[in-house]
Amino acid sequence: MSQAVETIGNDIYDRQICYLNVAEFRTLPSKYDLPSVNFVLFLACDAAGLPVDEIYDWAYEIINNGLSYVCLWGEDCERVHDIIDEAIVMREIESGIELPLIMTTWHTNDTLDEALWFALYNTLDDDFPDSNVVLVANVGDGERDINLRKRLADLEELNAVVVSTA
Repeated sequence: MSQAVETIGNDIYDRQICYLNVAEFRTLPSKYDLPSVNFVLFLACDAAGLPVDEIYDWAYEIINNGLSYVCLWGEDCERVHDIIDEAIVMREIESGIELPLIMTTWHTNDTLDEALWFALYNTLDDDFPDSNVVLVANVGDGERDINLRKRLADLEELNAVVVSTA
């Protein structure tokens, strides 16, 4: 992996929050060296115009490398969600075994703050007891990178902003 995953801190459930910013989707790794076998991924990117094969190939690999829950935000995130779901089904058909549950959600109608809040506050579940890391990944947008870093640096502020607008 060429990009460095940064450790930011811990969420309210004591899961480690990690952060990754990459310039392009094609440079987004499908395997991470994280302190937990399984992880939650919050992916913020503009997927409009991304080739299906590029998304599918990445998804096919990441589902076999510890992904337990993925929250998608940004333009065309519904399509990325559907492609990930297709990759999960194909992996199961090809291997002949049922994979552990991998939850996928898209957040087209949410603000960036709301979607990030969801990933940090609503992805803890008995179905994912070994997901002790939330990896927040941003693809391409420098302003969004700044906003995500700001929110991750102050989770109390993120919570206050999202809960007050709900």
